[in-house]
Amino acid sequence: MRAGLVTLTVSESSHISFELPKPKITPLDAMHTEKLAEILKCEINTQWNAALVDVGARWIVLQAVNAGAVLDSQPDFAALKEHDLEMKVTGATVFGFHENNDEQKHIEVRSFAPSCGINEDPVCGSGNGSVASFIRYYGILPAQNDVVVSSQGGAVGRDGQLQLELYQDKILVGGTAVTCIDGTIKL
Repeated sequence: MRAGLVTLTVSESSHISFELPKPKITPLDAMHTEKLAEILKCEINTQWNAALVDVGARWIVLQAVNAGAVLDSQPDFAALKEHDLEMKVTGATVFGFHENNDEQKHIEVRSFAPSCGINEDPVCGSGNGSVASFIRYYGILPAQNDVVVSSQGGAVGRDGQLQLELYQDKILVGGTAVTCIDGTIKL
């Protein structure tokens, strides 16, 4: 397996996407799911246990009861860091569906990685890809070839959106970006 090499596709509308590496998914037990819910201080949907989703980055994914619960989450970063180091994972990603069936955003996502020095990643490609893998694994959406619009970053004042394309044989993660700084670094 090669790591770090990602093929990007750029459309005429400046939409950039990448194909997620084939995920390896390991469901966790109910006790572990409850422990993480306590650490994240987030009300979790107990229909699905948390799962470790390995796409190169190793995320533990949990589904909250709704998008509001995701936004209200107040993680204990010290406890999460300890947990992540013990589990040898990148971090935890929690998501929940928006209840108003908003066409502009279907799910709210937050990705926490204090063991990597990033308490919260405002817009995380691998975290969102892991969420898409979780959704497909548990059959949460009824149809294949679904497109899910993910909103992330609002909790840290850096709103972003990603488009998650779920196919039977692959997952594409993409969106648009804005250049904030341009330059060259000499090492």
